[in-house]
Amino acid sequence: MSSCNDVVILTHYLAKGAPQYLYEHFVANSECDVELVEHPLTDDTDSYTKISCHPIQQVDRESTVKLKYGYLSHLFFNIFFLNRKNNCLLVFGVNPLNFLSAYLAKKLGCINNDAKLIYYSIDFSPERFKNRYANWVYHWIERFSWSKADKVWDVSPMINRARTEHPVLLGLRRGNVDSPLVVPIGVERILTRADSARGSGALRLGFVGHLLEKQGLGLVLSALRQHVSRHEPEYFELDIIGGGGCEKELKNFVSDNQLDGYVKFHGWIHSRKDIEDILRKCDVGLAMYNPATVGFTRYADPTKLKDYLAVGLPIVMTATTYNSSDLFEVGCAFEAKFNVDDFLRVLRTLAQKPSVLRAAHQAIPEVVGSLTWTKIFSDAIRDLANEK
Repeated sequence: MSSCNDVVILTHYLAKGAPQYLYEHFVANSECDVELVEHPLTDDTDSYTKISCHPIQQVDRESTVKLKYGYLSHLFFNIFFLNRKNNCLLVFGVNPLNFLSAYLAKKLGCINNDAKLIYYSIDFSPERFKNRYANWVYHWIERFSWSKADKVWDVSPMINRARTEHPVLLGLRRGNVDSPLVVPIGVERILTRADSARGSGALRLGFVGHLLEKQGLGLVLSALRQHVSRHEPEYFELDIIGGGGCEKELKNFVSDNQLDGYVKFHGWIHSRKDIEDILRKCDVGLAMYNPATVGFTRYADPTKLKDYLAVGLPIVMTATTYNSSDLFEVGCAFEAKFNVDDFLRVLRTLAQKPSVLRAAHQAIPEVVGSLTWTKIFSDAIRDLANEK
């Protein structure tokens, strides 16, 4: 491994997100060596740790390695990877474990003392684990990372509010260091929505994300079943992009209730263009988070909302994210209560009144215009450069 690295990003991955876009931003907009270490978030048999390198005067290269023993091996691999990197400018630790490894590497002398350590928090939940002891350890490391970082990036202002109110304090403070910088989730590019051939009374719904209970897809499918069984005049169809713990249960529900003609499961799609092509053919995006089990979403900045807006999709959602009221106010999102009747009421209104959807489409460009990754990271890195 090269010992000449200016920027190192340590993260976990499930799909392409903020850390990968940060790597691409440095590659495209800076004159420094950049390396990205990505560990698998889940311990699947076909999951590997990936290393991407962009040396300024050499050819880009990628490699993979299979690590055993899960998260513990990720921590030690990061320390080993950082060993003898004597001219690091910045090390980004995305979420607590990756930052802890960077901090330990610096304390052990693996990297130079003047390297800045950035704690990049892209999610937060007071109950990260159901086991109280595992949850305590996680939050202690999270709080430790927050207290020891040279700079903290949070994807939403709610994270620091929840962090400072959490009971795991143990005297950990940030001293005279500035408050965290809010670095929200961005969009890669802004596209126009494909023209719909559907007339009034028809609506194509899109969903992208993990198929978990908190996402509310169970409610969405129950609503479709009720709507179809009552032979209502509006026609709804649903595209689901993603996978997860509830996938089999949701597919069984669709099959058992003869909804196969209305619902299509696409699975995980790794091509951003393919995701965009599907979403651009939809009329609205869904973010029907269950308020009772919303967890991370209440404090983070959900990527799916930006995915929808970036392709010109208005959103039907519950009021569970920190920025939901802003989206409702500007008119690019519609609030639905977390129950079947209210969800169907919103869908029927949108299907019967195309002018309402058109107004929502027109409101979107102003919202997403300032949310490109290029602008977000340029501003955040400029803030780092201006610090003493």
